[in-house]
Amino acid sequence: MPEGMDLRQAATIPVPFGTAHDSLFQFGQMQPGEFVLVQGAAGGVGLAAVQLASQAGAVVIGTASSHERLERIVPFGLHHGIDYRTEDIAARCKEITGGKGIDLILDLAGGQGKDALVNAIRPHGRYAVIGAATGNLPSFGFFELIRKAMHVYGISFGREMHTERAHALLADIARRMAEGNLQMPIDAVFDLADAVAAHRHVAEGHPFGRVLMKVSR
Repeated sequence: MPEGMDLRQAATIPVPFGTAHDSLFQFGQMQPGEFVLVQGAAGGVGLAAVQLASQAGAVVIGTASSHERLERIVPFGLHHGIDYRTEDIAARCKEITGGKGIDLILDLAGGQGKDALVNAIRPHGRYAVIGAATGNLPSFGFFELIRKAMHVYGISFGREMHTERAHALLADIARRMAEGNLQMPIDAVFDLADAVAAHRHVAEGHPFGRVLMKVSR
């Protein structure tokens, strides 16, 4: 942690920003000018991905459950928002990309419109499987992958959290956050003793950003 950095902000860094960075760059090979779709952009990893992709020159499209939530994401670098409850994701993506399709999809929801996302991706596009916030576990059909020549890869940054590569990455992100170039809203803070309530809030409260737990003293 850089000297003087707020501990709560530092606590938001490892999983959200590490996961987002790996999804976009380490394995997603994102390039400036590409269309990146973040499915579930209002959560911790989603907001991290929006910032990182936008600052690296991508055209960032994000989905959320309302236009109000999408408006809250705009200051983080969102270029186009899609309300997945009322809009056709595939149709909107084709409209935004001029019929080309999405270059890179980051799926944080898992099962929330997977078929629409596959329809939205361009041939030889990349699809990052990151989370399953909806509780559903979708699958990709054999010919579904062939038809789009789609590249699908899974992300689990936690498995590499203690590697030298991850340490260097997180140190750089901490520096950028301390300089004010990255941020993460904290939706709520719970005592560790209230872990059940914290998990319930994440599952049912539709938090914007990150939820933290702290040890009571």
